[in-house]
Amino acid sequence: MDSDNCLDFIAIGAMKSGTTSVHKYLSEHENIFLPPEKEAPFFSDDERYAKGFDAYWGDFFGHIKEGQISGTVTPLYMMNPIVPGRIRETCPDVKLIAVLRDPIERAYSHYHMSVRIKGESRTFNSVVAGQLREENLLNARKRTEYWSDYVVYGEYGRILKDYYSVFPKEQILVLFMNELIDDPNKFMDKIFEFLGVETKKLKNVGKKFHNSKQMGVMPLVAHLFLNTRLRSVGKRMLPEKMRRRVRFWLGLYRSHRIKNVNTEFILSPEVRDELEGVYRKDARMLNELTGQAPYWLKVWQENV
Repeated sequence: MDSDNCLDFIAIGAMKSGTTSVHKYLSEHENIFLPPEKEAPFFSDDERYAKGFDAYWGDFFGHIKEGQISGTVTPLYMMNPIVPGRIRETCPDVKLIAVLRDPIERAYSHYHMSVRIKGESRTFNSVVAGQLREENLLNARKRTEYWSDYVVYGEYGRILKDYYSVFPKEQILVLFMNELIDDPNKFMDKIFEFLGVETKKLKNVGKKFHNSKQMGVMPLVAHLFLNTRLRSVGKRMLPEKMRRRVRFWLGLYRSHRIKNVNTEFILSPEVRDELEGVYRKDARMLNELTGQAPYWLKVWQENV
């Protein structure tokens, strides 16, 4: 890297664990600069990574003000084992934040998103049963299939172990989504203190930030510029920042045009027991890494 530019913090995930709210709350702070896009991947994007960090900084952080700290909220960083080493090599002093959710609820939310956006047609029970087969688990841990590997992305202990192996514990903050739901201000105070900025009361507590039912005009623009006839025109006319927004809204547009599928949150007792077994084993690893007992273990026990 040719300059002194470097990120001060990264919220690395987990996906479907309240990271959109975290991004919005962090953006309220006048001493924190984040790109407007929640997803601004560099370390998981091979093409962007090959261009170098300075090019990335110029694209996303050109408007940072003096006195602000810089960061991103990028859940993709808990979905690719090559990322921790890349972050360490580029920004060794960066502070990392992980927000974790009940992994079964997270898997269902991930699945439901894929139903809406990618047209996943299997039931939740059947797809989880298939992914729990030992061979499928092993294969999924080796690759990074964003849309369909619902189970392995809830193995937080396994994933975070790679971060703890290259970063000191003092640079990693692990929080749980139930804290965000129960008391958002207290939850964010922990993050602000970790980042070394003044704590502040939030303006938009309780607001639903990601509502795919409110379509507006952007999905129509996305559809017009990303269909096969106008794709090349849109690529020439729109700057990269606008194309990123268009791709996001296109996903929401498509989410309302898919075929129906039974998306009930149903797991057979056998599949649930097997799934809990995988996650209980992983929770022990997570507890060893963080010194915190995941809240979902207590919830599962109470629901027996």
